[in-house]
Amino acid sequence: MSALTIDGNTRLYGIVGDPISQVKTPQLMNAYFQQHGIMALGNVAGLIITVPHKIRACTLADGLSAQARQVGAVNVLRRDAQGAWFGDMFDGTGLVAGLRDNDFTLSGQHVKQLGAGGSGAAVVFALLAAGAGEHHARRTAGHQPAYQLLPHRHEAG
Repeated sequence: MSALTIDGNTRLYGIVGDPISQVKTPQLMNAYFQQHGIMALGNVAGLIITVPHKIRACTLADGLSAQARQVGAVNVLRRDAQGAWFGDMFDGTGLVAGLRDNDFTLSGQHVKQLGAGGSGAAVVFALLAAGAGEHHARRTAGHQPAYQLLPHRHEAG
């Protein structure tokens, strides 16, 4: 492995949240950076957002993906060439990809979900898009707006 050199082309990616010990994104990003020859340490080019900041961070973005706009939360912010911040949400699509990679069929499945904050709303939308059926969701304290976005919702007891 070559020595790490930080220069004017080095980019910095951070994680915003507390706690962050459960976050697995750094390992994925490190592999991506290495595969694409990206030196990622210096100028802030993007942020990984986690609990409890996903909904609030959405308001900091200059632009949002369709998924982030629909959910009302982001887990990634990146700067474009003009310096504007763009927000996206991968929690739901990441979960669905993991389920499919493990040969789990979502079509027609019924889901009982605890928590419907920023990540929870992203998960519900992704599960519905993947063909899952009726959802039963339990609201998360402080996240009533995200819960109200859920289609086919039934409040679990």
